[in-house]
Amino acid sequence: LKAKLKDFIALGTLSSVIHHYFKAKTYYQVHSPFIFELLEAILEDQRTFYAFQEIEQVRKELLLNKGQLSIQDYGAGSQSKEASKIRTIAGIARSAVSPAYQCQVLFKLVSHLKPSNVLELGTSLGISTLYLAKASMNTAVTTIEGSPEIAKQAKRNFESLNSNNITLHVGKFDEVLPKLLSKLSPLGMVYLDGNHQYEATMKYFNALLKYRDQNTVLIFDDIYWSAEMTKAWQEIKEHKEVRQTLDLYYFGLIFFNDNFKQKEHHRILKSAFKPWKKFV
Repeated sequence: LKAKLKDFIALGTLSSVIHHYFKAKTYYQVHSPFIFELLEAILEDQRTFYAFQEIEQVRKELLLNKGQLSIQDYGAGSQSKEASKIRTIAGIARSAVSPAYQCQVLFKLVSHLKPSNVLELGTSLGISTLYLAKASMNTAVTTIEGSPEIAKQAKRNFESLNSNNITLHVGKFDEVLPKLLSKLSPLGMVYLDGNHQYEATMKYFNALLKYRDQNTVLIFDDIYWSAEMTKAWQEIKEHKEVRQTLDLYYFGLIFFNDNFKQKEHHRILKSAFKPWKKFV
């Protein structure tokens, strides 16, 4: 829990962490059967899977890799202090790859919801991609990375774990995404973790809307990473087609199913952070 709290604070300001903590509920206080079952599966299920161990071994190797890559960064993403476009693989692994517990939430989302396809915007070194792909070999994972050198390393990581259900595209999101959307329609699950700017986030959201159906789930990473991301998250929540939202602080999830009787926004913490709520 201490490690997770440290990661929470790293995502935004301490005040935003405190605000989320006091406003958040646990799954014990959720009335929607769909959201309750989802939270039970992705937050409260303490099981580990063999895939976690093999993917985390890849992460460990990356964190020790002093090899250098020449990168192109097309959006606000990494908070690394390295100003040079030449960066070490270890440095990228430290600053631009989601921590294990967040990746495991992605794994459990795919395992629970069983989407036919997953689209990821922002491959980085491919750790989160591997979690998405290993959750179900029946789910086709399509991922986009803007930097060719980073994409090459990600591809090596995919091959090392024989992840044959991943298709990697290299290029700017604005150029690659339009060509993919019609092929992936209807979208099953989309994980947006590449460009953390307001205008880009809203642009991608509006583009994705045209190819979604009632079962599509959108996952926005780092919704409190900056004022721009928080602004985008708040506007997306209120969009007329959005029926339910789930705010986990590090992820924001969007649901469109019309079977939800009313629009609801859920701000949630794992029950271990508020154990007394089980009895409230």
